[in-house]
Amino acid sequence: IFNITSSDPKSLKDLFLELKLHFPKIECVFLKREKNVPTRGGLDISKARKLLGYKPKYKFKKGIKEYIKIENRFINA
Repeated sequence: IFNITSSDPKSLKDLFLELKLHFPKIECVFLKREKNVPTRGGLDISKARKLLGYKPKYKFKKGIKEYIKIENRFINA
């Protein structure tokens, strides 16, 4: 099993705020975290780096922009 991430942890709130920059009309309701739900940190990608030579290509913000660009190609096709 390999963790394939940018190894720079982001929350769902971070994702929402970044998407809001691109789609200003989107809305989200944030609920309080349930007491029994653990918080998470970043995932360790060292195994993927070592065995697969994995290196993240994009940081969070650039990755979101690229993803939107790719999706727009399909939508506008």
